Amino acid sequence: MKKYLIILQNAPYANSQSLEAIELSLALAAFGQEVSLLFMGDGILQLLNSQAPDPIAHKAFTNVYSGLNLFDINHVYADETAIDKYGLDIKNLTIIPALVTDDKIISLIEQHDISLSF
Repeated sequence: MKKYLIILQNAPYANSQSLEAIELSLALAAFGQEVSLLFMGDGILQLLNSQAPDPIAHKAFTNVYSGLNLFDINHVYADETAIDKYGLDIKNLTIIPALVTDDKIISLIEQHDISLSF
């Protein structure tokens, strides 16, 4: 079994990369791979509650995050710098990630067999 780190760096509905990242994560987990998620930069905005994208232009996918544990995706991290940049309170996010510093991010990447950035 490989260990995957999926790094999400884009705002949720800026392009299709965020949706592709979560779909890949769920597929990998469904096939028994160990998946961790790391939200960095604008990607942290994917965890905001009550998102309402334009229903014609975008598929609402961010509600999937509350069910990650059903796919055994139990390691979710957020860049502490991004949380501070946007002035977010982690208690108000869809899920509560573990906050990580730059040093811990480097360590996370090293601990995983494959890191993919979206």
